[in-house]
Order: sequence, then structure tokens, then C-alpha cells
Amino acid sequence: MRGRRTTTTIRAKDKIRANDLLNRNFSTDAPNKVWVTDFTYVPIRGGFAYVSFVIDLFSRRILSWASSTSHDTAFVEEALQLALWQRRSERKPHVSPVFGTIHHSDAGSEYTSQRYTQTLAMEGLVPSIGTIGDSLLTG
Repeated sequence: MRGRRTTTTIRAKDKIRANDLLNRNFSTDAPNKVWVTDFTYVPIRGGFAYVSFVIDLFSRRILSWASSTSHDTAFVEEALQLALWQRRSERKPHVSPVFGTIHHSDAGSEYTSQRYTQTLAMEGLVPSIGTIGDSLLTG
């Protein structure tokens, strides 16, 4: 495994993506205003395991995570769906609904795919995409 590397962020070929609504300002004044999503990899025997997560910027709480041996749209979408379920199941009066929440990611092809973009629209989330490898962890 020594010296072996993997690439997690692969730029979408068409280069069409949402605007960067955060401009590296990773702070907010209330829950469910801004979510940041990203994924990373962990070397394991025989390859890599990938872990995707969604964070609410207000509390810096990890709302959800998913793991997989491959990184594709279905993998990152699983973490998003779990975050949506988590927030809807809490039903706390002081937490605003997720409709209109800014969903920020890097410019990886998983997050710029048509399928993922449609999911964001159907759920009422506002897409925001930074540069490659520039979600929250490098902030």
C-alpha cells in the first residue's frame, strides 16, 4: 500500500456546475442554512474504502455518512438521503426545514452529475459548488 494513491475528485467533463455561493465563507448563523458534503478514502487491505459525509455548518455536526468500495453518484447520494431523513425525523421546532438549504460541495463529477443535481432540485436544496477538492476539509 505504501506509495499508492487514489484520486477522489474527478472534474466533470462538461464543466457545467452551480455557482460557488459560499466563496470559502464556511460559517452560518442557524441550523439547516448551509450543508457541506465531501468524501475521503481510507486505505484498506486490497484497496480503498470511501466515506462520504454531510455536515451542517452551524453546529459542525456530521448529519450522515455512507461508505463504499467505489466512489460514484449513488454513493454520495446515499449520504445526502440519510441527512435529509435525519433532519426530517428530528422535528425540532427551532430547526428550520431543509427547503432552501445551501448544499455545498467540491466540483467532483459525483456532485455535478445530472442525477445528483436533479435530486438536489427535487429536495429543494440550493446547489453550491466550489473548486476541485475545495469543499470544507481544505478550508
